[in-house]
Amino acid sequence: MEQAEQLLRSRKMRVSEVAHAVGYSHLGHFTEAFKHTFGITPKQCQTGTVNALT
Repeated sequence: MEQAEQLLRSRKMRVSEVAHAVGYSHLGHFTEAFKHTFGITPKQCQTGTVNALT
């Protein structure tokens, strides 16, 4: 998940591309796991609207 967070913050990849890059074949499963880990959605992380809890 830390790698996913870094990729999202770089804003070079779409959320779906990040999900695939870190091994998720279903975007919904990635989003759920990311939100469970950081308390925000991948999109919020990517846009910087909310800071992650790390």
